[in-house]
Parts: sequence; structure tokens; C-alpha cells
Amino acid sequence: PVSTNVGAIENVIQDEENGLLVDRGNGDMVVEKLDNLLSNPQFYKTLRENLLKQREDLGYSHAQEVWGDWLTSLQVDNGL
Repeated sequence: PVSTNVGAIENVIQDEENGLLVDRGNGDMVVEKLDNLLSNPQFYKTLRENLLKQREDLGYSHAQEVWGDWLTSLQVDNGL
């Protein structure tokens, strides 16, 4: 994804790792980043793979597993 670098978006998108962040109102930066993405197939592939991995990590199934493990650890820690 391509997004403006505002608010808490940096908690989801890490620039040039799993997406592209641009400064709000900076059209030249958008063009520059997209040009780099389109002219570098390996860069595109890496961004895509990282984004898909993040989607798995943030998905419902993974969240359910993490919460389940956490709740189980609470029960064990409290002798339940």
C-alpha cells in the first residue's frame, strides 16, 4: 500500500518494508516512490511478500491463537 505519513499509520506500514509512506501533499514524493517500485521488480516482490506476511500476523486466526496462548498462560500462572 501507499499512504500518507500521518497519524499512527507508521504502526502498520513501515516505509519501503511493507508499503510506501509519503508526506502529505508531496506529489513529487508519490511519483518518485511509485517510479522506484515499478522500475524495480525485486523491490515490488519484497514489499508484497512482507505485506502478505504482515496480513497473516494481523489476521483473525493468528490473533485468536495469540490470545488463547495468553489466556492459557494466565490460567497456569494462577494455578487454574
